[in-house]
Amino acid sequence: MLFRTVLSTAFAATPLAVSAAGTLGFCLGNTNPDGSCKVQSDFEADMKALAANTDSALIRTYSSSDQYGNPCNTPSEVLPAAKAQGFQVLLGMW
Repeated sequence: MLFRTVLSTAFAATPLAVSAAGTLGFCLGNTNPDGSCKVQSDFEADMKALAANTDSALIRTYSSSDQYGNPCNTPSEVLPAAKAQGFQVLLGMW
């Protein structure tokens, strides 16, 4: 009886575990600590650190628009870095 209960519980929890796999993502800013804009190599270093320490392959960036005082050109820098590192990117557009 106990074995059947444990087995039923395991089967019931399996879809939850599978559906949560691979959904962990991280937000990356587009500037370095000194305020300078990140370039492709900076984003690649961030992604390498994430890949080495997590199972994540998803990032999100803010301020991807190059208008209104954002000179960092984020999409042009982060997208090639993500492609090179095998990451997916969610671009925040405004």
